[in-house]
Amino acid sequence: MDGIEGIYPWSRLKNNVVIKIVNQFKMVAIYISRYNPHFVPSKIKTLMRSLLLIFLTSIPLASFANEAEKKDEKPQKWSGETALGYKFAKGNTNENNLSFHQKLVFDDQPWKNTLNLYANNTVSDEKRTEEKYYITEKLDRNFNKSTYGFFRATYEKDLFSGFDYQATYVIGIGHLLINKNTIQLSIEAGIGGIQEKKEDAKKREDSFLGYFSEEFSYQFSESAEFGQTIIVESSDINTITRTNVFVKSRLTDELSLRVSYGLKHNSEVADDKKNTDIETLASVVYTF
Repeated sequence: MDGIEGIYPWSRLKNNVVIKIVNQFKMVAIYISRYNPHFVPSKIKTLMRSLLLIFLTSIPLASFANEAEKKDEKPQKWSGETALGYKFAKGNTNENNLSFHQKLVFDDQPWKNTLNLYANNTVSDEKRTEEKYYITEKLDRNFNKSTYGFFRATYEKDLFSGFDYQATYVIGIGHLLINKNTIQLSIEAGIGGIQEKKEDAKKREDSFLGYFSEEFSYQFSESAEFGQTIIVESSDINTITRTNVFVKSRLTDELSLRVSYGLKHNSEVADDKKNTDIETLASVVYTF
């Protein structure tokens, strides 16, 4: 941490709300590593440092973009959000859960690139019950105000799903059906491929993939937003369906609270695994 801190002029940013978030993140990480050594083994520590480095890197990028916008009066190209959730329970059941989400967007019309990183780890009674990581990369090319082409790639590693890994890649067309100040609705469709390897399999499986997604958001007040997404990736070897619903309440211009309900369904899983995973999550979000 000392090496990372030395890169940035923290003394100039003492009053910045971002530093408060970083300090909270550090306190949580120190608490977990000190009192819950089973929660973060060495390989997870390395990933946590990488995720934190990405978060810290986003701070100067966002600050630079804001300064450039003020000086040149040009639209801001960099944007994104960082979300952190932590749950600690002690008593009849001792449980620790840490979730992290980093989103980075570079918008230089007609092109837009969006990167998402997700990590979720849970330990219950000194036994790891959840450990998963999910990365999505998406490149959009706008043709007009409502239609665009896109390329999307994903990689997921869930140690308790029965899969060693799952990866997809898709090329397709998207269309913005509704684009108003408070309501947005878009759909996407495409084709591509899927690669996945089960834990007990010697070789991976590959298949042609059909893709469909729908995204809806509604700003029902100045400080509150409702959102919902559905993604279906269908193939001969497996059909993956993801659904996410969230409500976000803004506390300040940069900080907000978000409660989300997520569902992932695999049509084909191992005999001792369930087809559907459900997750309810509350997190603090910093938007830049």
